Amino acid sequence: MRGIAFGMGLVSALMLAFGQRLTILPIPDGYHSPNPRYISRDGTVVVGSVRDRYNEYAVYWHNGRIAFVPNFVSGSVASAAKTVGGVSADGSVIAVIGDPFGYLWNRLTGQFTELYPRNRSRQPQPRSISADGRTVVGSIIGNLASPVFRWKADEGLDIHRHFGFSGIVSADGETIYGQVEASPARATDLCGFETLVELGAPLGTIPVDVSDDDEYLLLRLQGGSVAYLWQASTRTTYEIRTPTNDFLFPTAVAQNGTTYGYYWIGSSGIPRGYRWHFSTGLQDLNEVYACLIPDGSLLFTVDDATPDNRYLVGRLRRLSDNTQFAYLLDTRACLPGDVDCNGCVDDADLLMVLFNFGATGRGLNADVNCDTIVDDADLLMVLFNFGAGC
Repeated sequence: MRGIAFGMGLVSALMLAFGQRLTILPIPDGYHSPNPRYISRDGTVVVGSVRDRYNEYAVYWHNGRIAFVPNFVSGSVASAAKTVGGVSADGSVIAVIGDPFGYLWNRLTGQFTELYPRNRSRQPQPRSISADGRTVVGSIIGNLASPVFRWKADEGLDIHRHFGFSGIVSADGETIYGQVEASPARATDLCGFETLVELGAPLGTIPVDVSDDDEYLLLRLQGGSVAYLWQASTRTTYEIRTPTNDFLFPTAVAQNGTTYGYYWIGSSGIPRGYRWHFSTGLQDLNEVYACLIPDGSLLFTVDDATPDNRYLVGRLRRLSDNTQFAYLLDTRACLPGDVDCNGCVDDADLLMVLFNFGATGRGLNADVNCDTIVDDADLLMVLFNFGAGC
């Protein structure tokens, strides 16, 4: 098990290669309220936003560093990058919710692509992007409401004729999920649709996320205390509730049907991150990963997850002053005694235990047996496994 430190050591690098650990993502001086929204499918890029006193700014994290998503500027036309609407599988293409209109930015080539240059006053706002970054779905200002749009790299932007709520797009970019007259629905073109109630999905629900193979669709009731997972092949709906029917908000579904989100306990003002699977039920991630979370802190959201369940992103709160942090959680277990999680139990691991000997509390890297104290037991674990993986 691995912990976390609020010092510069852990903040300076995202450890994406080996071990199970919780890493605080850095933010620039003078900014606050980091909000990680999406993670690339390979786990290398996190996109979201930060705030200063007055404004919100789109950002991304890569290789332990944070950078601002640039504003789109073309001649005298500009759109400020406020937050994000998705990221491609490899983290190269970021969908940007701008002010006043949305666009794509390729961080590798620096290329900008405006979603609807024909009429910028319609203000297209991306909400979901395909794995290859070539299809975007979101909402756009219409004559009477905010219909769902689909943008394709080879076709441009057009409006779906029936979907009236912000939709999501499948990983392959071929299917749009939305809502038609309180029924969840899907479509492969911009004119027709198939309602899912007849296929076992619950009425009155809104699509939230879909697994990469379209097998599982995550749904929520607006303002409700229940979420649903609909399995396409079996036409089965699974109900997701807390034990005491607290309000919960689902956010992501992985390839095997594991779902993530956050929920409130009673009248508590701070939610708690959860995961749910039909084989295990709902689990509070503050209990599942208790060893990783620093004393006095709460993992209060899960905002996205990779399809293989390995990486989770969300927000963590320090309860003493309500300071909010963005985190990246790598759930893969590392070798016993491998304190720095580099795949080799060596002198560096031994030194980390010795330098932290006697330290107590949760979230200590050197506490390899997770008993809240760095002591002889941790030292023996390193010595017993010395050389493993090297």
